[in-house]
Amino acid sequence: MTNFAAIVDWSNPETYFHGFFKSTNGAGGFISIVLSLNIICYLKERKRLWLYLIVINLVFLVSTTSRGSILGLIAGFAFFYFDRFNKTYLIKISLFAMVMVQGTILYFTYPIYQTYVRDADPSQGGANTYISPLYGEVNTKSANLLIRVMETWPRAVDNFIHSPLLGAGFGGVNDIPFRYAGIPHLFSINTQPNKVFNDAHAHHSYLHILGEQGLVGLGIFLLFWYAVYNYLRKGTDDIVQNFLLVSFFNLSIMSFTEHRITSPSNALPFVIALCLYVLKRNYNKKYKQTKTAVLTP
Repeated sequence: MTNFAAIVDWSNPETYFHGFFKSTNGAGGFISIVLSLNIICYLKERKRLWLYLIVINLVFLVSTTSRGSILGLIAGFAFFYFDRFNKTYLIKISLFAMVMVQGTILYFTYPIYQTYVRDADPSQGGANTYISPLYGEVNTKSANLLIRVMETWPRAVDNFIHSPLLGAGFGGVNDIPFRYAGIPHLFSINTQPNKVFNDAHAHHSYLHILGEQGLVGLGIFLLFWYAVYNYLRKGTDDIVQNFLLVSFFNLSIMSFTEHRITSPSNALPFVIALCLYVLKRNYNKKYKQTKTAVLTP
């Protein structure tokens, strides 16, 4: 719709494609999930229809300029084949490397957050209070990256540091500026009276959960997420199972750059397919048991 300008120029936000979604990342995540299904279908059936859809959705995905969605798609298929060829240690090494890289980034950016962001008046200047003085004029994509590593990620870490066990509570990362009270570095609550209810988040699912629900909440979520992974691995090798595994890895990786796991645009296609897959497996299991019981004398 913009004469493919977004494909050749990612510096102009006016050309970004987001379809009917609010954000380019919402559109990118959705298209990334749909594109993975197109690729899985093509690998299984080799029909031209799937190839055409791959090309169309790939153009859409690149036009969203969502780097996290592109990374998630690539990593999703890489992890899928690591799993298929029993190279799961490569998945563990990759995840460990991502955690270490982002941890190193936060080690250097958290002090900047403490100096420029934590106690700043949210109505005064916003990101310009630290981006312009430190880096001058930057383009939109660079500004979005700087906001993540110096504001939204450290904000979640701030909540975690002050209340590591249970976090700051649901919606806690939005209630700025923070004014903590309680047992320091064990359990604290934000006592400032202005509570904000909107869709703002930490732009990182794991840090967001860690900041709002602490180690307990993140631990419960990771146990659940790992259980989903084990459930999918034990299914029959068909298009739906392969799509769900790729989407699972895709969502897991995208969630290192955005709060994807709770985003309807990103998670809903996966959840709908998962629910249908669970129903199918339960039906097949019950049918098999019934048939066995009938045949048994």
